[in-house]
Amino acid sequence: MRCLRYILILLLSMCCRLDLFAQIPEQRTLSGLRAATYTPSAEKSTYLLTDPGRQGLFSYAPEDKISADDSAMTIVTASGARFRRVIETGILNAQWFGATGNGSTDDWYALQKGINYILSNPNTGRTLYLPPGTYRITRPLIIARTAGTSYKQSSINLIGPANSKSLSAGMANIVPTYTNTFAIGVQLGKGVLIKDLQITGRFSFPNKLTDVQVDTLSASEWTDGVCRNNPKSPYAGIVIDPFCDSTVFEDHADMYPGLHPYYLPHISRGGSTAVQVVGCSIRNFIVGFMLTPSNQQNGDLIDVIDCDISSNKVGYAMGQAQSKECHVERLKCWGPTHTLFDNVNYGFRHGDGANIPLVDGVNIAGQVKQLCWVQAASFGGVFRNVYAEGLFRIGFVGGMATVSFEDCQLNFATIDPTAPYPDFFVLGSGASFHSCMLRLYTGAIGSRLTVV
Repeated sequence: MRCLRYILILLLSMCCRLDLFAQIPEQRTLSGLRAATYTPSAEKSTYLLTDPGRQGLFSYAPEDKISADDSAMTIVTASGARFRRVIETGILNAQWFGATGNGSTDDWYALQKGINYILSNPNTGRTLYLPPGTYRITRPLIIARTAGTSYKQSSINLIGPANSKSLSAGMANIVPTYTNTFAIGVQLGKGVLIKDLQITGRFSFPNKLTDVQVDTLSASEWTDGVCRNNPKSPYAGIVIDPFCDSTVFEDHADMYPGLHPYYLPHISRGGSTAVQVVGCSIRNFIVGFMLTPSNQQNGDLIDVIDCDISSNKVGYAMGQAQSKECHVERLKCWGPTHTLFDNVNYGFRHGDGANIPLVDGVNIAGQVKQLCWVQAASFGGVFRNVYAEGLFRIGFVGGMATVSFEDCQLNFATIDPTAPYPDFFVLGSGASFHSCMLRLYTGAIGSRLTVV
């Protein structure tokens, strides 16, 4: 009996192994699967694609008679059978759509193709993942959906491999080759996450300045004569709601060049909600992050968290006053910057001015001329837990509402007699200070100005 039991166990084990081998899908290349002229059977309904970067399982979809072959998510054979990529995690790889990340190939089409696929097929997956590499783009990436003459809400996760603060190598770096629009634009986003990406522009002017030039050049002098500095359409890393009703423009030259068709006439002014930019590095733009340069409004719950925004003329710019509960948390700025926060110089100007985000946690080092250039016309603002090493001055703070500075440690550039000295540390009547330390920074001991 015992011997018979062992034989039965052995036979069962062999059957399981045979069944396991039977389930292993046959491997095919993209061209090989396309060339198939037979009708798939139940036994051969799934194949493993082996082309580098496009690997994955494709399953026969007998009910599908119309989907086009896109080389990424659907493959059509010579006999007309359609195979769909099997997605189990909700994450789509940018390489499936043809992105190379090799730093020389134009990856714009592949990345935009992946974005558009997710926006049109949200049930397949919401996340487009960019593996480590340098993604050269010759046109801006636009997260937007249109419905006739208006925009529909867009939801997507655009994610790289690592937080910008924790890794110097192995990043997914998006590098625009142009100087007149933006790298990534979000129009009417409703639940958009841009995470762990590096975005590097072509405004290298800040990196060429000396300490003295950073401290003394005016805002108008921060130019290379090439990168676009139009207040309603600046060269930027990430822009929220870049487009609006085309009829509000007196001069169409204020629109982003080449993107005029996105300015739909007579669209509503509704803006994005619940957009998060997390763990990203944005460098070498006129404006690193731009909230509403257009005539849109109500860009609410827009958060910038754990990001490095350095070596831009302006780090973060706001264009209108109806953006509420927008947060900036744990921001890093360790590169030449004229103004870190600006709600005066960019966007359509309205009587209620532009809002100020709720800032909690900023680390400033290197060459930063001023923390802010803000006008609190209707709504106040707060800067909390700002630590600055070598900041030239706080900047301009005006308006009828109050801008509060709380628990800040601001070390101003130097008291070295050979270095420039600011005419003022803060100009305007709108600032109030609570539990802040202000001092002149000399490297060792320093000279304390005041504790307020």
